[in-house]
Amino acid sequence: MNIFLSHSNADKELAHLIAEQIRVEMDLNNEAVFVSSEPETIASGDWFSSVMTYLDNAQIIILLITGSSAKSTWVSFEYGYFWGQKGKDKILFLRHPKVPVPSPLNNLQGKSILDIEEISVFFQTLCEKFGRTFQNKANLEVILQHAINLKIDTPEETMKELQKQIDYLASKSTGRNLVEEARARGYSI
Repeated sequence: MNIFLSHSNADKELAHLIAEQIRVEMDLNNEAVFVSSEPETIASGDWFSSVMTYLDNAQIIILLITGSSAKSTWVSFEYGYFWGQKGKDKILFLRHPKVPVPSPLNNLQGKSILDIEEISVFFQTLCEKFGRTFQNKANLEVILQHAINLKIDTPEETMKELQKQIDYLASKSTGRNLVEEARARGYSI
């Protein structure tokens, strides 16, 4: 049994928690769930070759979709490669509800990382994929509690932050010149 957990490095603590709870629920050893950011996963050598070997050997890929991973080219590569090799039926994902699910994943059914019932269904589905019975041994609350603390920038929050930066620049003489030039070119700043 091989599971590949794809995530952004910014979310590595949550990815480690999820992997650990999968191992607990399914009575798996560390090697059965690959998480590239776990220190013991790739000891040395060619990192890319190791990741590709784990992708090739994985039976299931789990995606952790957060603000960071949704923008990650590497996460997109991992699930795209896996999808092309093994098909969409072997892809599961946990998503933050504030983050739009990237295409083509938005055609699949993911589960919210902020809903304990959906996390439970995710674990049940994972067990079923491997012909196992969900025993509710995993501590799903620890996953939920960590996920609640994720910082997710919505488009509105991103725009507010950009506006703050523009306002700051506009308060400086060099920045004022840049803002005036942008406005002269038709940009609304």
